[in-house]
Amino acid sequence: MTEGAAPAPRIRVWDVPVRACHWLIVLFVAASWWTAETKRMDWHRYSGYVLLALATFRVYWGFFGSSTARFSQFVRGPRAVVSYLKGRWAVMPGHNPLGALSVLVLLGLLLSQIVLGLFAVDVDGIESGPLSTYVSFDTGRAAAGCVRRSDGDGPGNRENTAPPNSLRSFGRAPIWPGTVRRV
Repeated sequence: MTEGAAPAPRIRVWDVPVRACHWLIVLFVAASWWTAETKRMDWHRYSGYVLLALATFRVYWGFFGSSTARFSQFVRGPRAVVSYLKGRWAVMPGHNPLGALSVLVLLGLLLSQIVLGLFAVDVDGIESGPLSTYVSFDTGRAAAGCVRRSDGDGPGNRENTAPPNSLRSFGRAPIWPGTVRRV
């Protein structure tokens, strides 16, 4: 900084709701991992509910929130991403085009993990997501297998994953309890 030059003004890029939401997501993802590892499934379920509320809020705030929080402010098309990768992107406050895509991917993965957890069924069927009654046992096990694989358990760990043929029944379960499935 040169003598006599005024300091650059601070620009707040993200508002308080976005910052709070992001840090709470970090906190509750860690809490969800810990509660699953320590088999505290009642707390794991509550953590999942909080994450569902936070992710839903972030999507809502991405459309109706402050100007810097809106997706339309920082999500750009493929040309902008290519331009950024070629080094022809003007530096601006906030996310660059590639960072904006990573935001969408991470939000999509978080929502996928949460939704799969709502339908997941444990090996013995005792611990199940709150919406597991709307899918077959095999479909619930497939959802649980997807959740476990996304936690880092690969195909080599078959202890808590669904059998491979359970994906064939995906979508065949009656949507509402008591309805007849046509074969």
